Amino acid sequence: LALFSNSVRIFEKLSYFNFFIFVFFLVCRRKLTVCPILLGEDQLRLLNFQHNLIQTVERLSMLRRLIFLDLYDNKIERINNLDELRTLRVLMLGKNRIQRIERLECLSKLDVLDLHGNEITEIENLNHLHELRVLNLAGNFIENVTNLSGLDALAELNLRRNRIVSVNDVDSLPSVQRLFLSFNNISSYDDVACISDSVTLTELSLDGNPISLEANYRQTMLQNIGHLRQLDMKRVLDEEKRIAMVMARKDEERRKEIAKQQVAKAKKKMAIENAAKHWQAMRRESTSSLMSKYRLEPLSQSTGNLSISLDTKKIIKEKQRPSSGLNSRVRIGQPQNGEYLYEPQMFNAAVKSSSHTSLSSIDSQQNIGYGYDYQDSHLADLDGQTLSLYGPGSLDALEQSWNINTSGIITTIAFKFIEFDDIAPYLNKIRGKFPNVNTISFTETNIHSLSQLNALASLRRLENLVVSTEGNPLTKFTLWKSYVLFRLSNFQLNRINNNDVTPADVVNAEKVFGSLAHITTTEIPQSRLLALLGENRRKQLQFLCEAEGKTSKKGVDKGTMESVGRAGLQFLLAEQQTERARERQGRADVSKRFISSIVSDALAMDSKLTKL
Repeated sequence: LALFSNSVRIFEKLSYFNFFIFVFFLVCRRKLTVCPILLGEDQLRLLNFQHNLIQTVERLSMLRRLIFLDLYDNKIERINNLDELRTLRVLMLGKNRIQRIERLECLSKLDVLDLHGNEITEIENLNHLHELRVLNLAGNFIENVTNLSGLDALAELNLRRNRIVSVNDVDSLPSVQRLFLSFNNISSYDDVACISDSVTLTELSLDGNPISLEANYRQTMLQNIGHLRQLDMKRVLDEEKRIAMVMARKDEERRKEIAKQQVAKAKKKMAIENAAKHWQAMRRESTSSLMSKYRLEPLSQSTGNLSISLDTKKIIKEKQRPSSGLNSRVRIGQPQNGEYLYEPQMFNAAVKSSSHTSLSSIDSQQNIGYGYDYQDSHLADLDGQTLSLYGPGSLDALEQSWNINTSGIITTIAFKFIEFDDIAPYLNKIRGKFPNVNTISFTETNIHSLSQLNALASLRRLENLVVSTEGNPLTKFTLWKSYVLFRLSNFQLNRINNNDVTPADVVNAEKVFGSLAHITTTEIPQSRLLALLGENRRKQLQFLCEAEGKTSKKGVDKGTMESVGRAGLQFLLAEQQTERARERQGRADVSKRFISSIVSDALAMDSKLTKL
């Protein structure tokens, strides 16, 4: 029964029409503002009040067998008065003024719910609709898709033309097949990542979102949701699926690589921190043992002795200093009336013995009163052209065999948290393994005497030397740079601590320390002097051979060869010093016994002559 364009308010006794299903249409675009009263029509199954001005759903409680109710395009503001319609399967409330989804608790048999074109801002109060198959919420103000659990039979969800920025709970819909999200504010795949966990979804629509403008949008969606048959109302081709699978494998490999790099970065950071803690603990112990071993007295800052500890001689110059000047002795402690001062030679021996002891004890105990775990306390890190070594254990990297191409690109080696005395034996290995290294950096390496700088002569080349003020007491001595320029003059250094070396610096260094070369050559034993001369001659021949065929363009760089005087200034490790002392003592003992035997023979001969 269809009644169009009339003003009927009350209908009764329509059951005389013997229809299996009574269909009743009433369309009044201007005059119908309330639901008409239907008396005696409890058999009504379908009711359509489209395109009216109805504001409230009412007067329907007697329609207990109603299956289809259409109130599309009215002015309804709230969902109410539907509790008695327990058999209702289809509810059409599109294009109204509804702001909340509510009061649907009794409509448990709903199969289709249409609420498009309203003012709804949140999905709610639907979890009890276990038989609902179609839900249309297009054209509302929804921003987040949530609260979808319990909709076990839902096969189609329409959320077009909303304000959606994120989608959740779609993976909790066990029967969903079609999902329409066109024309929303979804900007990345992460906003809809839960869709990939839905194994039943076959149709998806995301056109009109910012994400659909990405270059690889379609491939990204297919590689994450491989079971799709349609995307944006277009059939998914087998070739697209194949390309998407290839991209998925590449992305997986990329993610694994990124994860691997992150793990390596975390391990690197931990190793550097452990190396720093290890170094600090070692320095604390060496300092405390040094303080307990030697009694120190405060000295005035007005004057001081300039003391340079060398292997063969000690040069002591008396020099007046202003009160703000730096003393060549190592300062430790802050008493009230002065500073604790050490002679460098005394400090060298004490630090060497105490530092090696503390290193072994820390390694064996792992924590020595400071609560640190030093299991991973060293790291060899190659970053571009710089090889950074943290902690004593990292020196093993200089022992290993390196690829020629890899070793050839390294131009800088940085040592951190390592005793310089432990580094010195490895410097000659740098000469062979890393031929292009021209910069050496020392940070927290306890360089405390000028004699240690002699060890740098074993390098092949050196253009830039960096000795950080952190953890290197020698930097407090103002003349250390001059000594470097003097001792390593054959390298023709360009920069020291990232400052350019000027010709005036070289001349000044020669004036201050030039006499050392003369002293060295006059005091060196003849056998040692001959050995140095032979070594120097060998180097000259080597450079001549290397320069053969190139002399027409460039002469031999004689500046790379050490003079005999400078070559005598060497750095000896504690073991080497002990061995030399033992050799000197042995020679002294032999000489003493020889002289004693001569004296005894002379006395015996004299006694015989006296008797005669």
